[in-house]
Amino acid sequence: EVVACDQQRQEPVEHESAVKEEADGKARNPYARDMTAMKDYYRAWDRFDVDAACDAVDVTGAKKEEGVVPPVAPLNIDQDLSPERVESMSAAERAAECEAEKIKGNESFTSGELDEAELHYSRALRLRSDISVIWSNRALVRLNLRRPQEGLEDAQRAILLDSKNVKAFHRRGKARAELGYLEEAVKDFQIALRLLNESGAEQGVIAKVNADLATARRKLLTKQREQPKDETEDEEPKIQEIFDESPSMTSATTCNTSKSGESPDLLVLHVKEHQGSK
Repeated sequence: EVVACDQQRQEPVEHESAVKEEADGKARNPYARDMTAMKDYYRAWDRFDVDAACDAVDVTGAKKEEGVVPPVAPLNIDQDLSPERVESMSAAERAAECEAEKIKGNESFTSGELDEAELHYSRALRLRSDISVIWSNRALVRLNLRRPQEGLEDAQRAILLDSKNVKAFHRRGKARAELGYLEEAVKDFQIALRLLNESGAEQGVIAKVNADLATARRKLLTKQREQPKDETEDEEPKIQEIFDESPSMTSATTCNTSKSGESPDLLVLHVKEHQGSK
């Protein structure tokens, strides 16, 4: 699983094949399929270095902003994966293809190719739409692509599939905060913190979610202070203030008028005449 940049910082875990150096003195890249045996390749992805991946995304994004971004060919989710083909596949085939697409999404994410990562996660979800972690992964990608509404929807799907997916709650909170749904964002961050505490997460992870919670609360307080005060009471003054009478006097006048069969409009007129004669 690809986790958000603001998630747990793990100590790098390296397989022996990843630390061996080639004859030319360069370290082997455990994520390169053309350089790594398949057994070691899949093990490397199981021990995916999250911080390195996030740094790769940030650095690549900065380089693209500085230079001219070359045109990208349109991505096609249906290529070799039409609904008809998916329907004809066995459950085992769909599971294997889904895992392969998820790994391709991870690869694209580490290299900063967010559009490609989104495509592969989408293809994985076409094969298996019941895996919470893939929805959460795509939510992260879409947040990085500055599409918080779609990220929100993906995080929501992840939560529906797994109510303890702390990363999905955190990402949904970040999406809601970007969209201005600050009260809901605060609740999501609080749930994420509760789940982290229950699981015994490291303090560094909890501190990051706490920081997002504090930011959302601060924005919410600012928003509430800027809202105009409710003027409902000024628009609907009390009856006592209109007539400037004590409750007993008003009740007596109402009672007498009701007996005479006069309309409510005449009641107001009698009260005003009574006040003018004082």
